Amino acid sequence: MRPPHPIRYAAALLIGLSCLAPPAARAEDAPITPEQSLRTALGAWFASPGPFDIAPTEGGFAVRVPAEAASFGLLTADQPMLTATARQTASGAWNLNDLTIASPLVLHIQGGSAIDTLRIGKQNGHALLDASGTGEALAEGTAENVDLIVEPSRPGVPGPRMTQHFGHLVAQDRRTPVGNGRMDLMRVADATGWTMSEALPQGRLRLSGGALHLAGHIEALDTQRFATATALFLKLAAAWRRPAPASPAPPRDRLDRDEARRLIEALRGIANSFQVEETAEGMSGSLGGQDFGVAHTGLGLAAEAPDGLLTLRLDVAIDGLALPALPPELAAYMPRHIALRPSLTGLDLAAASQLALGALRDGGPPPALNEGLFGPQGLVLALDGFAIDVGPAAFSGRGRATMGQDHAVRGSAVITASGLDALIAQLGGPGGKSGGTSDAQLAQATPVLLMLKGLGRPEGDQLVWNLEWRDEHLRVNGADMSALLGANPAKPR
Repeated sequence: MRPPHPIRYAAALLIGLSCLAPPAARAEDAPITPEQSLRTALGAWFASPGPFDIAPTEGGFAVRVPAEAASFGLLTADQPMLTATARQTASGAWNLNDLTIASPLVLHIQGGSAIDTLRIGKQNGHALLDASGTGEALAEGTAENVDLIVEPSRPGVPGPRMTQHFGHLVAQDRRTPVGNGRMDLMRVADATGWTMSEALPQGRLRLSGGALHLAGHIEALDTQRFATATALFLKLAAAWRRPAPASPAPPRDRLDRDEARRLIEALRGIANSFQVEETAEGMSGSLGGQDFGVAHTGLGLAAEAPDGLLTLRLDVAIDGLALPALPPELAAYMPRHIALRPSLTGLDLAAASQLALGALRDGGPPPALNEGLFGPQGLVLALDGFAIDVGPAAFSGRGRATMGQDHAVRGSAVITASGLDALIAQLGGPGGKSGGTSDAQLAQATPVLLMLKGLGRPEGDQLVWNLEWRDEHLRVNGADMSALLGANPAKPR
């Protein structure tokens, strides 16, 4: 199941692409007229010099923002993308009222193969912008009956075909400058009545969700680096989608390499940390005519780099997975609950950047992995927790594997299970009651479960497996399983 990514796109549109973070203004650049002050505030908000169409009105200004000004010149439209009325407060900040996205709005990506058409039935938006770059800025908005259509830019040209609908959408974006051209960014968005349809090679994918939620936080975002990285990423995305030229031209991979190198440089030290959480409730859909449903899905991602060493965490949760087409005897063993929390720690970002830059260098052999790529404790891949329920059984556990400077891998894990005997009995294994399922596919799992039970160590009403991988040998509760894996016999210890 893909994460509920459409809410990110719609929320960004609703608040006027406000994710494009503003650079800090310098005191010596302080404007001296209201119009200059407003232009500075808009330029900071969109991280762009414009152009902005500003016209005086009674008590304020009428503002029109073209798509080019809101996207580093990468998006174009046949009309202003955003309109608003602006009034200055006593403190010098700017209130943008009646903040409205044009509807219908047709957006083109420069050099891209697709166009986006946005229609909004009803909307209301507001922003409070600080022209000095030293105060908090806020944007929020609501919209109803939002439709987004993505289709190829020309007939016969390959490209995505997707439609989305949001019954109701609410988004809020808050920014707080923290000095040195950096800012904390928080975003929250909620949507209901969401549907999506997309043509895929496997068939048409249809999704609908009762409620979608997004919450994100970026700490100490370098706004200049962010603006540069966003522009480079969009340029690369457009270039990768663009068909190769038929006539002789500079090698496109050479151009992409140059942009990719600049992107890597821009991403260095772009923020102290970030985290994002997305959830979807009551989702259902079909793919190629096969229906499915999920009561709850959740995706969380967090990253930080203390002392230059990356820590990356992922949190995945799925509840109430249903496949109506499955026979009842198989549907009873669909996982009711799945939770995974993998993490990666110890990657030296400076060394990884140098490795990536070296790989993009023209000519010469690709760089080799070097010892400086990992921190002092090595590279650690962990499963901080997992849980899965299958029929009457429940499994959970945690584990970690470490690659040291010598590239040797060591690892350990603990897995616990409850209800395993009941699961074996239902599958018709030894001790099973008459009436246990006789489905051939399920019966094949019985020998595996019996073997696992034999390796487990009873602890109360649970079974426990302690796993250890060292010196290319796997031990389960102290028993060397190397022979089963085809490895050499255990070395003397």
